[in-house]
Parts: sequence; structure tokens; C-alpha cells
Amino acid sequence: SEEACAAQYAKCGMGTSGQAYTGPTVCCGNPQWVCEVDSEYHSMCIPNTSPSPPGAPPPPPSPPVPFIDFETSGAQILANGAQFHIKGVNWFGFESKDGVLGGLGYQPLDNLLQFLEDNTFNAVRLPLSVSNLVDPSFVMTQAHINSYENSDLLGLTHLELVDEVIARAARHGLLIMLDVHRLTMNDDEAHDAYWYDATYPEAKLIEAWETLAQRCARAAAQFGAQFCAAQFGALLRRA
Repeated sequence: SEEACAAQYAKCGMGTSGQAYTGPTVCCGNPQWVCEVDSEYHSMCIPNTSPSPPGAPPPPPSPPVPFIDFETSGAQILANGAQFHIKGVNWFGFESKDGVLGGLGYQPLDNLLQFLEDNTFNAVRLPLSVSNLVDPSFVMTQAHINSYENSDLLGLTHLELVDEVIARAARHGLLIMLDVHRLTMNDDEAHDAYWYDATYPEAKLIEAWETLAQRCARAAAQFGAQFCAAQFGALLRRA
């Protein structure tokens, strides 16, 4: 029964250690989700990546993400005509010198998104940097992606990983605000005095936003953009 199955990315059994386990051993959504026991201490319901047997029907496609029409009325935000309250988190990492979203070295991406969904968050702000978006020599640090928990993300470029996070967030009911947070991947506040410097003139900032617009403007989960957060913060602190 549905009550006797383990949820996605939940524990679903033990190995051969002899420890008692009384929970479900079949994953909800089987056969698309299967229980993998990789040691006597760890088990988890994960997506089934095994090829389908000959003649088996293909798995059903994911349902399309519904379009949301946002507008304002006075001090209220409306989504499809109903009042909408944003409950969001900042998720750093894309703007750093590694270019990898925080946490992917430890947990599956869907597990992290499921945590936000389970705790009734509905939005994620993703800080980015101009250098990581437009510098052709930038290479994301693959070692910061756990090769077991996120094997399906290995080999993606920085922008492809941004695309994947936005797409998966939509499947968890999470909206995305893109924030070109700083010019460079470094944490030196001196680089954030303005929205341009000698290395990254204003044209590079515009190029970064054009790149994001071309890739993300039609994404169902994309609902907001923040021009240059850290730069304006620095100006306010100096005022």
C-alpha cells in the first residue's frame, strides 16, 4: 500500500549488519524509484537509472509546470489573482570561485529541494557573479559535487547547472529569483563598490543579464531578478 512505501530519498532498509529494521523496504513510485543499499549502515530510495527491460513502456513524463501570472495591487503581490506571500531562502554558491551551489557536495539536489518544499518555502534567491557567467575561461569545480549523491550533475557546465537547479526547483513548487550579486567570484568587498570596474565594465554586466535572459526568461519557476545586490549595498554603506 502507499502507506507501506518509503518516500523519495528516505531510508528503505539495511545491509547485512543484522540490525533490526521494521520500516518499509519498497519505495513510493516504484519502479521509477528503487531502494539502494550501499552499505550495512546506509540505504536510500533513489531514482531508478537502470535501463528498462525490452518491451517495457517508457516512464510517464513529468507534468508541465503551470504558468503563474504575477501582478501587484497596492502593497500586495498577486499570483493568478490571489494574494501571494513570499517565503524564501538565499542559497549561495553559484557566485563563488567554485561556482557550485552550496550543499551539493553532501546531499542530493532533490533532497535539498524537498527539504525546502517540506518546510513550506516557496522561493529561492540564487546569487551569481558576472565573472562566472561571462568569462569563457571559468571552469566550475567538479570536486565540490558529490560523485555519488549527485552523479547526474557531474560534467555539467556552470550555466547548465543553473538551468538544472531552476528546472528541478519548479518540480518542487519553488520559484527562483536570479541575483547577479557581484562582479567577480572573489569575496573582496573592494570589487563591489560599483556595478562595474576596470576588468568588468558595465557592458559585461549587461552581457551577463542577456545570457540569463536568453536561458531563463521562459522558465516557469523564474519570477524575479535582482540587478546588482552587493554593489548597491556597498554604495549605501558608503553614503
